[in-house]
Amino acid sequence: MWIPRFKDRVMHNSDHDIYQYDELEPELDRIADRVQENTKDHKECAKQLAEQLNKLVKRFSSRVRRRGRRATSAGKGTHAGWKAGLNGDKNTWYLPFSMAGKPRTRTFPLPGATGENLLKVKEHVAAFFGIK
Repeated sequence: MWIPRFKDRVMHNSDHDIYQYDELEPELDRIADRVQENTKDHKECAKQLAEQLNKLVKRFSSRVRRRGRRATSAGKGTHAGWKAGLNGDKNTWYLPFSMAGKPRTRTFPLPGATGENLLKVKEHVAAFFGIK
């Protein structure tokens, strides 16, 4: 079975606002507050700032990678989430697609679609373009 290369990666625009305002900005504000307190030695301050930002990048990158593998009713990850949505799961299908720790509920974009219907569409598109 073909699995897309973006498997288990969150969608950048899925709950980006929640991720940014509830999770990322408070961390950045804490770093900014510490930088303002320590402005005497600018070189040392710049070094510390770079270290803190690099740690933050690693922490948030790890967090987002884990979120792309969240569990759904059909298993873990975005591929399983999509399958769950195809099977009518309204409660967990969207979890691995969201950047946020607490994703907002989403409606599956292809209600009533089945895996069989989508495979037929894929076959017709492939035939139209001469792809085997």
